[in-house]
Amino acid sequence: MMRLLPSLALLLLLMCSCGEAPAPPAPPKADPTAAPDTMRDGQHVFRDAQGRKRTEGGFVGGRRHGLWNTYNSLGRLQSRNEYVDGLLEGPTITFRENGAVLYQGQHRHGLKVGEWRFYDEAGEVARTVEFDEQGREMGPR
Repeated sequence: MMRLLPSLALLLLLMCSCGEAPAPPAPPKADPTAAPDTMRDGQHVFRDAQGRKRTEGGFVGGRRHGLWNTYNSLGRLQSRNEYVDGLLEGPTITFRENGAVLYQGQHRHGLKVGEWRFYDEAGEVARTVEFDEQGREMGPR
């Protein structure tokens, strides 16, 4: 009888688990901040829930390419960036809500390079920061 108990337990376990297939794993959640990589090539305009234009730009090969503009909740230009093959490349400029420049600089292969200027509310240069070719901050100038 003692020898039958392990066999009976195994048989009961097999009988109970045979009727149901395991639940499929949940699909991974998409990162809402990631740029979509399946967009159609061409120009796109992205709007918020109220229908206001928030971002516009183009895709080539599913990646950001060319000029991209971002708009604030008032519909004013908030930033302007250039992309090449999904990476920031070239001039970038960000504006205050009133339209004055907040900062501007250059990107190369997605990295900040060269001189970046930061402006105060009066529109005067408040500070400049230099970045090397690897995007490392070299400090204020």
